[in-house]
Amino acid sequence: MMKKTGTLAGVPDLLVMWGIGRSGWIELKSDKGTLTEEQQWFRNRMQMIGMPHRIAKSMDDIRAMVREGGIPCRESLNVS
Repeated sequence: MMKKTGTLAGVPDLLVMWGIGRSGWIELKSDKGTLTEEQQWFRNRMQMIGMPHRIAKSMDDIRAMVREGGIPCRESLNVS
């Protein structure tokens, strides 16, 4: 589906940017979801250059990433 919109295969679902020049990628997956070959390639390239790349399988994962990354957040990230 995303390929139809011009999205490149392997590029994560979210790019999070904060502060000046700080950013990281988040790939959203279901509980049993795994990375495709293209997603693994992208993750490996990001790790090589020191850019954060995380896999989130729940809102709790995203909340933990925000806390651990020291990302300023005005919201409590409460999603029902």
